[in-house]
Amino acid sequence: KKQFLLLAFFSLMACQKQVVYAPVGYSNQEKENLDASIKINKNRNQQEREFIQNWLKQHPKKRFFNTKMNYWASIDFNPRGKNEEKPLSYEYFLYDMNETLIYQNPIMVEHKYPAEIHELVAVEDALQYMKKNEEVVLLVPSALAYGKNGDGDKIPNDLPLIIRLKLK
Repeated sequence: KKQFLLLAFFSLMACQKQVVYAPVGYSNQEKENLDASIKINKNRNQQEREFIQNWLKQHPKKRFFNTKMNYWASIDFNPRGKNEEKPLSYEYFLYDMNETLIYQNPIMVEHKYPAEIHELVAVEDALQYMKKNEEVVLLVPSALAYGKNGDGDKIPNDLPLIIRLKLK
């Protein structure tokens, strides 16, 4: 009879709605702030995607393809497989969406041997699909570029970019 009562008690407890508590050191206010931040970022990402799509409509002679990572490239990477070789050298120029060059000199990366790439997310992804001596133009939402922080110099936070990338 004691076992039956325990089983009944635990069965009733399992049917009750469980209360979710914030982790230790994490208040419900912080959870609300985090939820609000997530919503703001989703809205920002959607606005930037719409901005880039409008930019594409205003530049109908320029052909771009949407990538799996949600940036646009002047080369259709979708039918290509990823390269097995790690790139040794590449360079890229950064532009704002008005096509104004941000830095006069390209960002150049040279490796003496194949190495892991630690780059802007869109650049890192594009390099995986590019062929040697190929050049591509990327339209990149800020989340895949310098994001909420910018670069601390000429690129402010939440700035979508045009990136001209060349694999050497």
